[in-house]
Amino acid sequence: MTGHRPKCTLVSDRPDKPLRITRNARWIFAPLGGHCSLVSLRVAADGALPVADHSPMDPGPRAIGLDADDRFVLAPDTRTGYLNVYSIDHDTGKLGLRDRSPLDKNPSKATPMWVLATKP
Repeated sequence: MTGHRPKCTLVSDRPDKPLRITRNARWIFAPLGGHCSLVSLRVAADGALPVADHSPMDPGPRAIGLDADDRFVLAPDTRTGYLNVYSIDHDTGKLGLRDRSPLDKNPSKATPMWVLATKP
């Protein structure tokens, strides 16, 4: 069906899939349930949250993170074992997939549940 979009759910009510907000509080990023995507929302002056962009994600995102400078969204995937890195255009909110790297699994075959980025 043309123009049909599956129902989407912001997963902020789940502690394993939190929203991420830039330090300047201009952008919110969240994994969406229902169609495997990452959404960027602009925080408007009146508090509205218009959608700036949707970017496809792997099917098993658990949680996302921001790098220490708010330039990238980091999205580990529990099903594929990859870390996807999306660049953030701070003028438009557009996301661009910059890197997709396999993560080493530990001996228990566990995949990453979350990611934390720090400055050296």
